[in-house]
Amino acid sequence: MSAAAGQRRLFVGLELPAELARRCASLASATLQAPGWRFHVPQDLHLTLCFRGWVPEQVAAGLTDPDGALARAVRASACFGLLPGACGGFPQAERARVAWLAPEPQAELVELERGVRAALAARLAPEEAQRPPFGGQAHVTLARRERTDGVSLPPEFLRARAAGAWPVERATLYETAPGAPSPDGRRYRALAHFPLSRGRGAPA
Repeated sequence: MSAAAGQRRLFVGLELPAELARRCASLASATLQAPGWRFHVPQDLHLTLCFRGWVPEQVAAGLTDPDGALARAVRASACFGLLPGACGGFPQAERARVAWLAPEPQAELVELERGVRAALAARLAPEEAQRPPFGGQAHVTLARRERTDGVSLPPEFLRARAAGAWPVERATLYETAPGAPSPDGRRYRALAHFPLSRGRGAPA
């Protein structure tokens, strides 16, 4: 998608620990052998909480405020842990254009996601701020098809699991960088990090 003048393409997500990100990237490249997949570099892997899309620059600047509505919404949730879960594809595994990994269901993740969407709705059109992740499934995108054709995901990918600890201690406001990827292959840029609270149930 081409860049819009005076706007930035934003989303809020959770970063993966470096070792888990490397394992997820290796899992994808080892099991998705059909030609036409574009793999994300480990540094770009994240769990999308809320995709916003194009936002005017002045609104984007306000969202980075460490005392703003988005930061407060994130602080309202205590730190928690996730476990990597199943792999799958959008729109479906039999004709996938996106290959993803989802975390195991976690009530704290749902609570954090709702808070982030409510905070964005305070600054943006509610129907846009509350747009769910692609397919309605919280996920980590591992690879995308370079063409529009969908392919059947192999059983070894669908059976694969990436082991590793996944502590959630902060949420990140990301921008999809316009133009070509950076020299290290990154397509996303972190604009601000917002820590979760160290309340009851938070990791030590």
